[in-house]
Amino acid sequence: MTDANVVTVTQTVPVAARVNQGINAFRNFLRQPAVVRSMPMIVVAAVIAVGLLAITVLREPAYVVLFPQLEESDKATVLQTLTDKGIKAKLDGTTGQMTGPRADFYRAKMLWPRPVCRKRQVPVMTFSVKCLSAPAARLKPQS
Repeated sequence: MTDANVVTVTQTVPVAARVNQGINAFRNFLRQPAVVRSMPMIVVAAVIAVGLLAITVLREPAYVVLFPQLEESDKATVLQTLTDKGIKAKLDGTTGQMTGPRADFYRAKMLWPRPVCRKRQVPVMTFSVKCLSAPAARLKPQS
């Protein structure tokens, strides 16, 4: 025989028949004695897994204080700026401090570059240097 005379016949199995075969194979697997005995433990593990997944997905992100000494007059401006930039900042109801998600902490600090804490007057002593090679005795404090 030559290759020209060989005819290949392919059978196509309907999709519904393949799905039915898969379902029957799964049912046969579930009827095995070892699977039947371990089914309660499988159900408990599945319930715990679904519960942990739900807790992980549905919980609020951890909030941290963004600006601890924020003036009352600046709170509305800071809140509006952060909200416009997509950071879910909020005011803590008990302490009144500006809080935001931990993941956006540094982004929020960069968006509000102006110092928002009260400026404290700290006396600083300044020195004048007469010459770079001058000994320390030549340094005199300015008043």
